[in-house]
Amino acid sequence: MQKICISLAFGSVVLLVLNGCAGWFQPPAADPVATSIVENFIDTNSGPERMKAIGRLDIKKGGRNRRARIALALEMSDKLRVELLSFIGQPLARIAAVNGQLQYQEPGSSGGRIKTVSSTELKRFLGVELTVRDLVAVLTGHLPEMGLARDSIAVMNSEADMVLLKNRWHQVMAKVGWDRDFQRPAVYERYDAEGHIRYKVSWMRWETIEGLEIPSAWKFENGQGDWVDLRLSRIYLPEMLPDKLFRLERPN
Repeated sequence: MQKICISLAFGSVVLLVLNGCAGWFQPPAADPVATSIVENFIDTNSGPERMKAIGRLDIKKGGRNRRARIALALEMSDKLRVELLSFIGQPLARIAAVNGQLQYQEPGSSGGRIKTVSSTELKRFLGVELTVRDLVAVLTGHLPEMGLARDSIAVMNSEADMVLLKNRWHQVMAKVGWDRDFQRPAVYERYDAEGHIRYKVSWMRWETIEGLEIPSAWKFENGQGDWVDLRLSRIYLPEMLPDKLFRLERPN
């Protein structure tokens, strides 16, 4: 009889634990308002397919501040070229990327020394963990990690203009802050598994060019006090850009 009682008690405990676990793994309820905001933006947002621009970079890294002029060209979804310029407009360093391949020419390198590196090397230049594809998306007014935005569970935060992107275990993967009309993103914060911020992107200024809403100023932050501030002074929307623009070539 004692054994039967022990078995029944043990079975009851197991059922309680299993029921509790089932509750733990219930995904958060999707917020229809937040879901609509994210889905409408993804479905209707149309930034430029290609762009050329000049502007400036302000960089704080390791406690040091630097400033540089910059020229860039990009084409959706993963073509990018960035040149750091001298005060007279001469290219000093170049970065070019196409089809997931990233090339880098060092500042002042003699003989046109060019390195081919992985796209994760962008962290070295930007200080944040963005792929080439995600950087191009941000520069054209889209959200980075579009798959995450599509697949996550959207929930409105207590702040009226902030949407949380959660996974099924209630972990906050990212936060998206919007302008007052929920038409454009203002900030994107990405979090790791421990809840620490991995990086933050802020869209600080937008302009209307040829009928398109295009961002022209951003701030990239990595959560450790380093940041890159990018501001464009002139933006062009060419009809086409040659593929060779996105590949660095050694001088003859």
